[in-house]
Amino acid sequence: MSYKILLLDDDRLFLKSLEKALKREGYEVKALDNCREAIKEVESEFYELIITDVRMPDMNGLEFIEHVREIQKNGDQSQVMVITGYASQEVPIKAVKAQASDYITKPFETGEFLRSVKKNMEIAGLEKEKLRYTQELEESNRKLREARDLALRNERLSAIGKLASGVGHELKNPLTNIRNSVYYLQNYLNTDEPEVKEYIETLSMETEVAERILSDLLNFSKATTLARERINICDPIEEAVRTSNIPQDILVESALPDEGCFVEADYDKMKQVFQNLLSNSVSAMPDGGTITIKAECKENSVEVKLRDVGTGMNKETLERLFEPLYTTKQKGIGLGMSTVRDIIKHHKGEISVESREGEGTEFTVKLPLSQSL
Repeated sequence: MSYKILLLDDDRLFLKSLEKALKREGYEVKALDNCREAIKEVESEFYELIITDVRMPDMNGLEFIEHVREIQKNGDQSQVMVITGYASQEVPIKAVKAQASDYITKPFETGEFLRSVKKNMEIAGLEKEKLRYTQELEESNRKLREARDLALRNERLSAIGKLASGVGHELKNPLTNIRNSVYYLQNYLNTDEPEVKEYIETLSMETEVAERILSDLLNFSKATTLARERINICDPIEEAVRTSNIPQDILVESALPDEGCFVEADYDKMKQVFQNLLSNSVSAMPDGGTITIKAECKENSVEVKLRDVGTGMNKETLERLFEPLYTTKQKGIGLGMSTVRDIIKHHKGEISVESREGEGTEFTVKLPLSQSL
């Protein structure tokens, strides 16, 4: 391994002789006669060892060391060796306070100088090893924490899945009865009372919310199985738009190819994906607006983009969007987007999202193109 040395002295003949001696020992040396240039060098390059004279023309060598320590405070630390012509103990004490690693007093023999350099290089090597082991330990601890957190989360999700399966089936019949009762009231209750009509409409909408939550619970509790067939991806998109509860102040604009884009996929699962994405966009647009859906056939894939002009997402929401049970909505349990991700993953596809607060969100779904003719 080649060690790099930054060498500073205002005496150019002395500087040249030390440079030659160091290069003979195999060190890579940068020799400078001023501190200003040396500071720029330290800012752009790391040197295992910096050797500086105390007396420099543009800056005291000890001040230079303080600059070096400030530059390197958040990274690797160079060993710093001070050369001084002062025989008193004052300079060594000041050098230690300035966080110098070592010092040598002029005049000295070249052999003595090289032994000091070698000692400091050995310390630099040990420091580098220490830093590497520390980083490896920190990385191992991070992975261990992640594995532990993942195991705990999977354990909780497994328990929730079992509970969801039982509770979900128990709630299915009552919700069906409520839905049928609402239908009966809407069709057979003759009343001109606006308040009564409003209550019936509210009952219908809230029942739909409960059914969607129940559907998410039941889907979460079941292993994902696919009934693959060759389908035109435009068909489940159009059905998702047609069957989703979209308010009148939200316009959905679709740009779908007339010739279609064909994939090997589960039709109902794909419809669920786009229903969930539409639901997410609708929730993000309380003041209305436009949702744009565009599908395009690429060379080996189908790409579907769904964009809204809603409230957008902050950094935390964006990072945790596909995390099970994470939600920022007042209604919902945070399973819709994790279900979307799992379905796309089981289709060997990809889903990505871009969002800016106050500007909107764009989802991109990529699926392998069907190879059948």
